[in-house]
Amino acid sequence: MTTTLLHTKDLTKVYQISAGIFKGKQSLTAVNGISIDVNPGEVVGLVGESGCGKSTIARIVLGLEKATSGEVYYAGAPISDMDRKQRSRRIQPIFQDPYSSLNPRKSIETIVSLPYRVHKVGNRAAMMDRVDEILETVGLPSRMRYSYPNQLSGGQRQRVAIARALMMSPELVICDEPTSALDVSVQSQILNLLLDLRDQQGLTYLIITHNLSVVEHIATRVAVMYLGRIVEEAETKVLFSNPRHPYTHALLSSVLTPEPQMGLPKTHLGIAYPNPIDPPSGCTFHPRCPKVTEECKLSRPQASGPSGHFVECFHPEPE
Repeated sequence: MTTTLLHTKDLTKVYQISAGIFKGKQSLTAVNGISIDVNPGEVVGLVGESGCGKSTIARIVLGLEKATSGEVYYAGAPISDMDRKQRSRRIQPIFQDPYSSLNPRKSIETIVSLPYRVHKVGNRAAMMDRVDEILETVGLPSRMRYSYPNQLSGGQRQRVAIARALMMSPELVICDEPTSALDVSVQSQILNLLLDLRDQQGLTYLIITHNLSVVEHIATRVAVMYLGRIVEEAETKVLFSNPRHPYTHALLSSVLTPEPQMGLPKTHLGIAYPNPIDPPSGCTFHPRCPKVTEECKLSRPQASGPSGHFVECFHPEPE
């Protein structure tokens, strides 16, 4: 039986934020009881509007934030048992903006070799051989190690970021909006590269994005987040062909088409995104939901559905 690579159990993150000079602090629940599994070899897409808690989950897994409550397990053991160096050997991030995630004063050689130097792996000759190898793996010539980030295009910079993430041969790569700062044509190149690397190196990905096209192209399974909760989770093909939660249906309906005469899509989402400091009662989606009933306003639904397709809704679409 294959051990789940990453498992979060009832993960919650609450921030205390200032409400003003005379009002003290207020609680903002960014992540609210999230449980999700990522199995070896999977590409799990975590999607939702900005502010729904996607990136907070990534930061907790990477050790950049501490959870308020709940647990994170890696390969069956509490991730808290791993120190930062152990964690960074096995889990690596690829961040959103290659323009800001690379130090403009450092050469590509210095940037990509950083993990080797932090972990004190091998001698300089071995490190340089690994830099050349990994640059070629991501589609960059080895001579580019003498260049600086400002001499590269956006796509080349993101390839450098990917190379740095792969230097220590991690098992799990967390990609936080990995293509959002890139042109559409370059986006497809980077996504295809990530898929090729998954096949070549046996990588597992957690992809965090608001771009449904990215998820449809690369993910094997999708979890949809809304206001700190996962409201639907299914295999990618199943979710895109049969969305059962009204929010998932609205997200898929919001994708722009290349046909101008079709106009803007109608999402039926109604009012703007709720205030996360004072979320709605019951199902937090109910103020925007076309299927809302009194039950939705009073209590939060529990996740249910056939194995592999879970939806948190009192009135889901039929299977």
